[in-house]
Amino acid sequence: MFGGIANMPGEYVIRVSSPLGSFPPATARLTIEEVPTDQFFYGQVVDNQGTTIPGAFVALLQPLGGYSEILFAARADETGNYRLYAPTPDEVDVVAVAPGFVGPFQMGNSQVISDGDELEYNITLTPGTVNLAGQTLRYGSNEPIAGLPVTFLTTDEQGNVDGRLMTHTWTDANGEFSVQVTPDRWIVVVKTYEASSRNLIAPGDEAQLRFDLRDSIDVTDAVVYLKPGISLIAGILTGDDGIPLNQVQVVAVNRDTLETTSGFTLPNGAFTLPATPGFWEVSPYSFDLEVAWYPGATTSFARITEPNQSLVLSKIAFEINAILDGTITYESNDPEKDGQPVGGLSLWAQNIVDGELVSVFQRTYNFNGYYNLYLSEGDWLVIPLRLKRRDGNCFSKTYRG
Repeated sequence: MFGGIANMPGEYVIRVSSPLGSFPPATARLTIEEVPTDQFFYGQVVDNQGTTIPGAFVALLQPLGGYSEILFAARADETGNYRLYAPTPDEVDVVAVAPGFVGPFQMGNSQVISDGDELEYNITLTPGTVNLAGQTLRYGSNEPIAGLPVTFLTTDEQGNVDGRLMTHTWTDANGEFSVQVTPDRWIVVVKTYEASSRNLIAPGDEAQLRFDLRDSIDVTDAVVYLKPGISLIAGILTGDDGIPLNQVQVVAVNRDTLETTSGFTLPNGAFTLPATPGFWEVSPYSFDLEVAWYPGATTSFARITEPNQSLVLSKIAFEINAILDGTITYESNDPEKDGQPVGGLSLWAQNIVDGELVSVFQRTYNFNGYYNLYLSEGDWLVIPLRLKRRDGNCFSKTYRG
């Protein structure tokens, strides 16, 4: 989902300040330049009446894995036209947001781009007719959280994200947000890393705000509480050769509350994560590891029993030496669905290596249901997470790598 705007070319002003007043606030200018590649999308952003939408924010999302990371981003010009470069040939999600509109997400906008392609892709956004507004606050102190990215996604009747529609905004100086959405079921999501970078902890799944707006009744008082980190989880991530792994996202999940924190490793492999008392499961994000040619790393389990407690974990990633791939299709009594590919299905693979749990996440391609899990040898349990729903339905299968 949308995080910051670090991958969108433009001129920015950065302000750094200390919450404790330890140093005077400082500002600096930052220029992000466009990086052309051999393949790109171009087109126009319009509404469902064909009227152009100037200044729409258009982005490529990496569709594989548990998180959707922005690869490249751009802004449409005054005529609604955009050009968006793709870093590598692959399947990507092309999404757009603009104030007052919602747009297709995941299942509605997956595109496959090959090396050297110049693909025209016009994006249609739908005007929102229902107001969804509120505020983000620090739990306990009720201080507003300014400049926080907030994403809004449609859900099914069980409250699971269904990958149909989305919109996005940022909180203002008072921590307030306001978007216009369609009459539908919606969930309010704060991305884990955006919260963690402010020493805050994103709400767990059960605590995320969900609204049934099918009756077109405005919501003006939604409040998203983010807990401050009062404890710390830190460590070093290395490969099995002892070399530190840089820029790999490490994710920690509180198994009691499902609250989640995450952060990226430094050049020396070090990471720090805000936490609260509870039982935490800590794992590097597997897609980042695959880029570095590691399938996964040991999952550490740690219990924090009191505030201000710090835990230090050493984690090792394992070298890839096997690939498990295939296609997932529906088995249904409905002849129109039976045998059709299941796209956008999140897969969770687990293995025990030297007594430690190793986890890998991946997602099937939207257009053909294909997946390819990069693994180390051994017996792997593969669970389709998208079917592990809030209503309890789930299935799994064990594969030998």
